[in-house]
Order: sequence, then C-alpha cells, then structure tokens
Amino acid sequence: MDQLLIALGSNLGTKKKNLEIAKNLIVDQVGKILATSNEYITEPVGAADQKFLNAVILIETHHSPLECLESLLKIEQEMGRVRKERWGNRNIDLDILLWRDKSGAAICHQEARLTIPHQHMHKRLFVLDPACDIAPEWIHPVLHLSLNELRLKLLQ
Repeated sequence: MDQLLIALGSNLGTKKKNLEIAKNLIVDQVGKILATSNEYITEPVGAADQKFLNAVILIETHHSPLECLESLLKIEQEMGRVRKERWGNRNIDLDILLWRDKSGAAICHQEARLTIPHQHMHKRLFVLDPACDIAPEWIHPVLHLSLNELRLKLLQ
C-alpha cells in the first residue's frame, strides 16, 4: 500500500477536538493511521487572526492521490469548513504533503487540483516540525533533501 503524510490544522472552535474528529474521519474514508505527530500551537499565516493547532499524520492507503484529495475535501465539508478567503480562519484544514508508493519511492503529482509534494511545505515550520516527529528521513522528491534537512534550513 502507498503511504502519505497529511497535515492537519485548526484555528476555530475546539481545535484539539477538530483534529481528533478529522483523524477519525480519515481512518473511515482514507486509510489506516500509522503514526501521529505531536500537536503544535503556531502563529497564523495569511488572513487568519487566531493561533493554529497543527499536526501531521502518516497514513497507509490503497486510494489514488485524487481519491484521497476528494476524501479530504469531503471531510472538511462534513466538518463545516467554509472557504471564504485564502489562508483565512478555518475549523479544519487537511493537506496532502508527501506521497510514497508501495515500493517506498516518493512520487510527484502535478495537476490543477493537486500538487504533491505540497508546494509550500518546505517554507513552513508549522508543517515541518510535526512532519519531522514522524518522518524526518522522508525525502522531498523535488528538492532532494530530507524533511529534517528542510526544517534545519528554515531554522538557520
């Protein structure tokens, strides 16, 4: 089965509960959780005005990248996410970060609705910190650096 890293974030409502509900729905609709990072309280980016609670999970799935994207968007909708403005406040945000096929090779996926690896992940400690909790050795297939190396570059 393929493996993927999914970022979870929330800055509205009961943030911890939002992440737990999302994880349960991901198990129901996407695949098995193999690992869960620590949770991080982070500053907002963009139009958001409240702190976020962020985490990353490692999932095993038999679904395709687009099927996973559709499931994640459906979960966000089921949980009541309203998309008013880019990078605004939200009760739940689910993003596919990286993907490994069953052989363990990192894959790239590029189309209008989905880009893997996530195009901003290497610039965001709120993604890299939790990702490094569970997959520090995973290699970014475009930048050819491990997640831990990307994290260390941001800290310099």
